[in-house]
Amino acid sequence: MFFKSKKHILSDKEESILAASSEIAHSSNEVFSMLDNADVIFEKTKDPNGNIIEITHGNFNNLLQNRNREFRQKIFKKYYKKYMNHKYTYSSLLSNSVKKDYFYSKIRGYKS
Repeated sequence: MFFKSKKHILSDKEESILAASSEIAHSSNEVFSMLDNADVIFEKTKDPNGNIIEITHGNFNNLLQNRNREFRQKIFKKYYKKYMNHKYTYSSLLSNSVKKDYFYSKIRGYKS
């Protein structure tokens, strides 16, 4: 496997430049992480038993397993509403991430 990727290894100087740019190249990932894990706060809501619960990344999938269809729908809408509130930011982050990957693939000589 190493020999297959060897043609994509650059000169020491070029590899050094790419290594130095890695922090800049990963900035979209860092911004996404901060937005998704710190800035996006999900609403609290009532479960079918009347208990107040907070929707989180950690409990979202479990909440969607509830037998109550209306509750599942409410959870789904409240969860993704937060993402829709930042849809242009998320789309810009994704676009920049794709551009970064395209740049590195071209620099390393990958065909597609």
